[in-house]
Amino acid sequence: MGDASGDPLPRTPEFSGNVGLSYDHKMGDESRLFASTNLYGTDAVFWAPGARVKTGGYGVLNATLGYAFPRDVFSIEAFGRNLTDTRYANYVVPSANADRTSYAQPLTYGVRFSVHY
Repeated sequence: MGDASGDPLPRTPEFSGNVGLSYDHKMGDESRLFASTNLYGTDAVFWAPGARVKTGGYGVLNATLGYAFPRDVFSIEAFGRNLTDTRYANYVVPSANADRTSYAQPLTYGVRFSVHY
């Protein structure tokens, strides 16, 4: 075992944070309009002792815009994840032969219908 003093702690960025905003407006017929967005950011991550494997910092923006019908029985919403289409490592497995990296999903968007009972 070597001396690891001064090396960054693996899988632990110095900074990471999340900021989110939500809006929910109840209309006269008891239906609702709602929206939310959040931004997650992190700086560099070292994946192995000795700071051998490093991925850079990144930010990810997600958002939702929706409508809930009266009494919240049905709702429809449009969503977007990773709206800036940032390519970042979800996980890295360092090894002596080759480092394996799993990347997060790219820009993803869609429409969701929900039934609440």
